[in-house]
Amino acid sequence: MQSARWVWASSKGAPDYNAWAWFRCRFTWDGKSPVALRLSADTRYRLWVNECWGGDGPVRGWPDAWYCDSRDLGPALREGENTVLILVQHHGRNTSHTIAQEPGFIGELLLDGKVAVATGVQGWEAADAPEFRPDSPRISVQLPAMEIYD
Repeated sequence: MQSARWVWASSKGAPDYNAWAWFRCRFTWDGKSPVALRLSADTRYRLWVNECWGGDGPVRGWPDAWYCDSRDLGPALREGENTVLILVQHHGRNTSHTIAQEPGFIGELLLDGKVAVATGVQGWEAADAPEFRPDSPRISVQLPAMEIYD
């Protein structure tokens, strides 16, 4: 990442277990320039571009070898106003796939190779996701909490 910083939605800090947050950026596209999104989350994210599912991630890694995904947004874009929406779930507990760390999201939107929007710098909006229950149970110690939402 060139200029983005790790962020979280709540100014009160995230719960230490099963926290959920939304992150959104809007931008204008000329219909020609290449557009890429670099992003990562602790622990998981789901991406939508203009209300179309764009993928899940990041691939599994370890705190000392964290992965950042790079996605070409071109196929989902339309000329003019575009919206990128990301839902992040922070497990907050060790599983057989992850080691618990601080909750966070990091993302950069690049237009024609230049950073246009970066978390912690400019352009991203963030909000808690109260529709997801943070007190959801775990089915097993190998898995994160269940996804229960209203």
